[in-house]
Amino acid sequence: MVQMKKLCYLLLLLLISFSCSQNHSNKIHDIIQPINLEEGVEKEIVISDLFYAEHYELAFSPNMNVAIEYDSIGNLLKMKANEGFTGLDVLEFTFEN
Repeated sequence: MVQMKKLCYLLLLLLISFSCSQNHSNKIHDIIQPINLEEGVEKEIVISDLFYAEHYELAFSPNMNVAIEYDSIGNLLKMKANEGFTGLDVLEFTFEN
């Protein structure tokens, strides 16, 4: 009977320690915060304001909802929402391949 109690306590302790050791954070945190655009208004962003890197070798994929122009020398990204577009979209790019 004493061994049964010890076994129950051991199992309970294992369950508590296992449940406490797991990471319960399922939140996704964006590395680059969302950027709001207004229709017809061009927005200019300095890439180094979005994220840090020693060198910025970016290549942007075409986007049918947002006109983008990337100036690699000035490290600037110019964006403008296409006429009639409302909603959320993602600008895809590669960083150093």
